[in-house]
Amino acid sequence: MTDAPLVSVIMPVYNAEEYLKESVGSVLGQTYPGIELICFNDASTDGSLSLLRTFAESDSRVRIIDSAVNVRQGGGRNRALMEARGRFVMFLDADDALTPDAVRICVETASGNRADMVVFDYMRNSPSAGRREPVCQLGEDAAALRGDALRRRLIGRTTPVWSAMYDKSLITDNNLFFPENVFYEDNAVALAIQLSASNPVKINAPLYLYRFDNASVTRSVNN
Repeated sequence: MTDAPLVSVIMPVYNAEEYLKESVGSVLGQTYPGIELICFNDASTDGSLSLLRTFAESDSRVRIIDSAVNVRQGGGRNRALMEARGRFVMFLDADDALTPDAVRICVETASGNRADMVVFDYMRNSPSAGRREPVCQLGEDAAALRGDALRRRLIGRTTPVWSAMYDKSLITDNNLFFPENVFYEDNAVALAIQLSASNPVKINAPLYLYRFDNASVTRSVNN
């Protein structure tokens, strides 16, 4: 791409070969064109890297960072953040997906409200059962909240780091990078990132498909 993208979608990948066609495809199929997809291959031992290279060869919006050492989700996100060219960033797990209009809706919302963070809802996605369940985060009335009122709502309820589009400066300027080499690393910084937004906005739209019928590394827990 000759022009810098407005939105960088960051996706750590570890042994996710069976899901990449859907996850990568959901980004490349976005109705908003000004994007890049940064895939951090976290020392995968399956065919993930080969498949990512195939995507990159056919679409210049796909960028790959290949790590010989496993640094888990946090390390992958940090490396990708430093490489991201977009003003805004979104996070996507390799076994999940975005709805086709996700980026466009977030960009239009940010532009129309001068927002530096757009929080959205998601779907609990169970492909094996053919079922999707919408999850309305923060309550339906949160879409009408602004400033401290919305920040108080964020404090009271857990909101996944992947359920928002962020101005990248919220993370980089505030040094709110992810802990590395642990699971659930986003718990350490997600709320801090969200509370750093000077003009956060919530929309009642399920833009993220969260797969919950698998046992991937993104669903694992350690002490």
